[in-house]
Amino acid sequence: IGDIAVGKTSVIARYITNTFNEDHISSIACELKEKTIRIGMDIEVNLQIWDTVGEERFMAVTKQYYNNAHGAMIVYDLANKSSFIQLNKWIKDVINNAPKNIVIMIVGNKCDLPNKIDFSNELNQFKQNYMYYEVSAKNGTNISLAFEELALKIIEKQKEKGNEDNGPGDSIPLKKNSGKQKEKKIMIIKIKKKKKKLLQLYK
Repeated sequence: IGDIAVGKTSVIARYITNTFNEDHISSIACELKEKTIRIGMDIEVNLQIWDTVGEERFMAVTKQYYNNAHGAMIVYDLANKSSFIQLNKWIKDVINNAPKNIVIMIVGNKCDLPNKIDFSNELNQFKQNYMYYEVSAKNGTNISLAFEELALKIIEKQKEKGNEDNGPGDSIPLKKNSGKQKEKKIMIIKIKKKKKKLLQLYK
């Protein structure tokens, strides 16, 4: 989710098909995209990603897609101050309309642009409460890392909820394959190490 023209559709297209369309026209309808990813060697996760419309006149429709959502990726344009200011509105929308245990990630798109605005001071508060990535749908920077880190966080949160309830928690389709739990842990560690390295580059 996020303001119009921040690159939501382009971010998804880069992740799903590894493509980028310079002449993309703003979306006028919410679309579903799917991708299956593997975590370690023993679990496959089917991601169902809704590409929502950012225009205010479509907000009533967009909010319907918050129902039963496990994660929300809020996208803004690193070269557009207005889209950054609107982050609080989008966060409020998610908190008011989505399940209370939803995982929120903030993504600054277009990190490839030379005219990026420095939001460092304002970003500190967001980073304390939510996951954050700077990405580029144009060249693919951090796109896969952001989606897969969000997926991992969702799974971790659902497991925590299941433990608290002494039950399975909300349903997330997971397909187990033959493999050792150790391999899964190695994959998670690798992803987290990459994240740490990227955060060091942002400082």
